[in-house]
Amino acid sequence: MNREANLKAIFDKTRGVCHFCGDSVVFAKYDLRGEIGSWNIDHVNQKSKGGSKDVENCLPACASCNRLRWGYQGNRLRELLSLGQIADDQIRKNSPLGKQIKSLRSRRVEQTLKRRKPK
Repeated sequence: MNREANLKAIFDKTRGVCHFCGDSVVFAKYDLRGEIGSWNIDHVNQKSKGGSKDVENCLPACASCNRLRWGYQGNRLRELLSLGQIADDQIRKNSPLGKQIKSLRSRRVEQTLKRRKPK
């Protein structure tokens, strides 16, 4: 199969949605940064851990989810998602812990933006 056919086969596995969050992705927006509907290939078994580039090991993921996943897999990824749900509950309740989590996240976003500014 050629590259375009491989991408189409991967994209079609989930009928045009991110396999993590279920948001729609647009086939023509493959690997476009900052575009709504852009998507990347997620290697179910990461290449860095011996996973193949074969279509069978790949699923479409929106660019946001694919970046958030990093190298996490299996139990560790589920643990992080679970912690995120707990954090979200606390933020929605506006609890002291939720306020602290929001503050920590704001600080992290600021630090990330500072790192990205051209020097």
